[in-house]
Amino acid sequence: DMLDTGSTLISCINELHKVGVQKIVVAVSHGLFTGSKWKQLFALGVDKLYCLDTIPKVSRRKEPRIRVIASKLIIKDALKKLSSQKEERSYAHKR
Repeated sequence: DMLDTGSTLISCINELHKVGVQKIVVAVSHGLFTGSKWKQLFALGVDKLYCLDTIPKVSRRKEPRIRVIASKLIIKDALKKLSSQKEERSYAHKR
């Protein structure tokens, strides 16, 4: 989903800590990184934050714990899989 200020994720992480979760990795599709509250995520134990490059400014962010992933690669892989599944169904249907 989207990370704007980080408030929702901070609340989630606090709840995860209450039930004993220790290792937390966050993945978001859209990283807005509004303000500075989101930086608390790392203080709460988030090791890595993965973010798609759907928001241009995230690619220029100088935070080593944020890993930017090219969305075009994910879309390309998904399309390949869908195409492959379609071909398999088509072949099975012809038999």
